[in-house]
Amino acid sequence: MRIAKLDTLFSTGDIPVGDFIKLDCEQFEQDVLRGARAYMMNSNILGLIAEANFRSTRTFPRSPLPGIMTLAAEHRLSVFDMSYIRHPRPAYIEARARDSWPAADPPHDMPSLDIGQPETVDLLMCRDFVAEAMSPELFAVVPGAVTAPIIDKIIKAMIMFELHGLMDCAVELAQYFRGMLSQRLDVDAAVAHLIKRPPYARNTADVVECLRMLAAVRSLHAQK
Repeated sequence: MRIAKLDTLFSTGDIPVGDFIKLDCEQFEQDVLRGARAYMMNSNILGLIAEANFRSTRTFPRSPLPGIMTLAAEHRLSVFDMSYIRHPRPAYIEARARDSWPAADPPHDMPSLDIGQPETVDLLMCRDFVAEAMSPELFAVVPGAVTAPIIDKIIKAMIMFELHGLMDCAVELAQYFRGMLSQRLDVDAAVAHLIKRPPYARNTADVVECLRMLAAVRSLHAQK
């Protein structure tokens, strides 16, 4: 099996420039990012999802998060959202197995909320073109890096934000770069779509359980 850095693959023409990177490398995310500096500099990268862990380990005494965020910041990427998985302690799991909860009664019971310390985390890190324009001194300047907010990148960033439930960020881009975007699309129509009530919520365990119980209550109400 061939293993190569993204920079190597980019320099040999095996991969083109890209807009978004997703990493799930079993704690090798920092190594991948270190081997992708030239690739990300030339890509005018818009976003990155990286799986990490809140826990301290012998390899990462302060958890992998600070290293990943520092490497991402070199490319003007900052945290815009995160999702995480809770891991209940074994003693709690054993106790629950001996005395399990009955099925929740939707009209009377509370939702079965997720239990446990957050551990595994997916970080969504993105470019903030509006902040870069308003406060450029806050962002890294790497000689030779491509960072210009061209029309294609702004539209793709809006799409990326909408896909991740960050419609406010997409609207901010549309309004701030209205003059540029008007050459390509109807900005008012785009904003009108973005400010509609989102049809789907984030897929966290708590939200899923609350929506399940809400659907059950609505079903019971419809049967009356």
